[in-house]
Amino acid sequence: GIWKSENGGQSWTQLVNGVPGDLSVTSLAMDPGNPSILYAGVSHIFGDSRNGVYKSVDGGGSWQKLGGGFPTVNIGHIALAIAPTDRMRLYANVVHSADNVGGNGSTLGLFRSDDGGQTWTLRTAQNFHRTYGWYLNVIITDQTNPNIAYTGGVRMYRTDDGGDTWDDVLRTQHVDFHA
Repeated sequence: GIWKSENGGQSWTQLVNGVPGDLSVTSLAMDPGNPSILYAGVSHIFGDSRNGVYKSVDGGGSWQKLGGGFPTVNIGHIALAIAPTDRMRLYANVVHSADNVGGNGSTLGLFRSDDGGQTWTLRTAQNFHRTYGWYLNVIITDQTNPNIAYTGGVRMYRTDDGGDTWDDVLRTQHVDFHA
């Protein structure tokens, strides 16, 4: 779930109004221009009908599950990023739900929204994760250019065109990218 502290971590309150409190939240993104706008990737790695991206416009007081072209089935781990220079641009790297022994966590797709999560388009189905996406899945945007983003899984990839093409930028044997 999602927990919030308003006193520097002395006490915490679970936020559950509209977001499942019993599922993992694998990613949380805050609008850099408005800290009341939050996006959460709810991601039970073995799949759940409630998995998806949720949005709050009141600092986590209430949440709404987003749709508009975002996948609705076979969703596992979700990684989210918001572009600081285009706060309406979001990237979501989504992997398939894992099987009961942790396999099958390959990339379901990398999606982008240009309207604050109201609609999503598939940018690529390139497999960044092999079968380990349930464990390693991360995405981040460039601080000055919303078309540049990096995603990692088994290797690290970069896009310069908003997610249409991705290049392997770190040619290593097998390094897990988590952050």
